[in-house]
Amino acid sequence: MLSESSLFVYDSAIMLKTCGQTTPLLVLDGVLKAVEQANAPRYSTD
Repeated sequence: MLSESSLFVYDSAIMLKTCGQTTPLLVLDGVLKAVEQANAPRYSTD
């Protein structure tokens, strides 16, 4: 069972599942900062 928001972290991807009043875009800045601090590669869809 999922709570209102769940963050799943894999070797090559992250998945944020939300429902209710959670705003997914508000987490984006924190996730990108964590990726940068971990020196993890960032991939673009461009």
